Amino acid sequence: MRLPFRPRPEAPTSDRPRTIGFVDRAPAAGRRVLLTAFDDDPAAAEALLVGVARGYVRRGDRPVLVGVGCDPRFVARHPDPVEMLPRRQDLAGFSREEFDTYIQARWDNLLAKWRPILQVDLGKEFDRFF
Repeated sequence: MRLPFRPRPEAPTSDRPRTIGFVDRAPAAGRRVLLTAFDDDPAAAEALLVGVARGYVRRGDRPVLVGVGCDPRFVARHPDPVEMLPRRQDLAGFSREEFDTYIQARWDNLLAKWRPILQVDLGKEFDRFF
């Protein structure tokens, strides 16, 4: 028997902005290091990120890998956190201004989320790639 549709009651409104909380499961276990590989060849960037990340893990650091156009299987199977940023062609429907605004906000959110102690650019820097 199918139950009739009943809309959910409206959630109470608040003057506070909605936020998303991020919980770092091991905040005291090593330094958070941001490894970026902004390259036009995602496969090469993935290999570079993996190789360099191993060295930081051996030192006791906690790398976060950041790339563009990464294969989702790479993201799913890598033990360290992986962040992907879109390329211009990935968001072809955006104007240049919309893309620039979006990618800068995404980058700012990524830095606020992970709060890295060190950033290592394995190729072009963020501002030069985007």
